[in-house]
Order: sequence, then C-alpha cells, then structure tokens
Amino acid sequence: MMPTVLDTNVIIDILENRSHSRKMVRAIRGKQVRLVVCETVLRELRRVRKWSEDVVLTSLEELFGRGRIVVSDPPKDLRTHAKELERRYEMAHNGDVHILAQCRMDGCALITRDWNMRQVASMMGVLVFHPKHVDRL
Repeated sequence: MMPTVLDTNVIIDILENRSHSRKMVRAIRGKQVRLVVCETVLRELRRVRKWSEDVVLTSLEELFGRGRIVVSDPPKDLRTHAKELERRYEMAHNGDVHILAQCRMDGCALITRDWNMRQVASMMGVLVFHPKHVDRL
C-alpha cells in the first residue's frame, strides 16, 4: 500500500465538510493507499480544533476504513532533517517542515491544500497532491 500523509488542512476539511470526504473516499476506493497521520498533524489538530487523537482517528476510520489509517511515529532524526529543510526552504513554516521531513524520510506521498507546501514538496522530490487530484494516486 502506498503510504500517503494527510496534512492538517485536509483532515479539517474532510471532517468538517462531508461532501469533500465523500469525494476523497470515492477517489481512493479500490486503490492501494494507506493514509498516514503523523504526530505533528495530531498536535496541530489538538491546538487549532481541540480534537483528540481518538476523535480524529475514529472519524477517519469511519470514512476510509479501519485498515487504511495509520499513525506514524516521528523518525529518530526528524528534528535535524526538519531544521535543514527550514533553512533551505524559507517559504515552509515549522509544522510544514516536520511533515515534509517525515514524508521524505518515510517515503510517503502527501495530500495538502497548502500551495507553499506543495511547491516545497515538489522541489524536495516528495510526491504531492491537492485533494481534488487524489484520484491520481
């Protein structure tokens, strides 16, 4: 299964806008895709929406299926790699560089609405998609 990280903005969108979640579910149905939620994203969701990890994961599993959602532990040297990315790509903010570093280190694709993040991911060689284009996974 192709591991694909969901960015914070995508999770917020699919959990708050059910029509978007239905489109995304249809787009990945039948594809070998594992949706990854990293610790950085869970922290951001706690901070901006006050959502617990259990609420997020349960909601995603209800939408996409139990076997598709996985929580990813940060790689051992994530901070070092993220700091390097932050120096190289000024347009990416702190949370973004941690997510991008994890994608690169774990060999994951990324789904995000964030234009800057998509640009940096492309420059880094990370496969990146806007939610409208997840059917291309």
